[in-house]
Amino acid sequence: MTSPASLEFTIYQGATFSETHERETVPYGAHWACGQLVKDDCGTPVPPEDITPEDYTDCEARMLLWAQVGNSTVEIERTSQDGHISLSGKEITFTWTAAETEVLAWRQAAGIVEITRQSGEVERQYNVCATVVPKRPQ
Repeated sequence: MTSPASLEFTIYQGATFSETHERETVPYGAHWACGQLVKDDCGTPVPPEDITPEDYTDCEARMLLWAQVGNSTVEIERTSQDGHISLSGKEITFTWTAAETEVLAWRQAAGIVEITRQSGEVERQYNVCATVVPKRPQ
């Protein structure tokens, strides 16, 4: 199991939201610096042979968002079953219609994205921070 990656979404109220992310993992801690993936312990570049692309084949996804940290009420739940998340190879795409973003009443939310493997294993792959930019008053 790898540590969850961080996702930051900016959602424009009343506009279609669609964002695609590719997931790859390495068997040790790493981060992006100066446009390249480097090892946490020494800062040297991660060798290409250490990078393993995600494989979302036959997986399902679920995203939960809470408008207030510590609140147990889920404001938004999106899944691959309801068509709001699509999985293909190493890509995960999140999509909301303009009508769905129009009615968002919160301005910031925190959440998670979980992937369920065909075996039934559930992995938390992302921690999410979402910001809604409101429409300008008419």
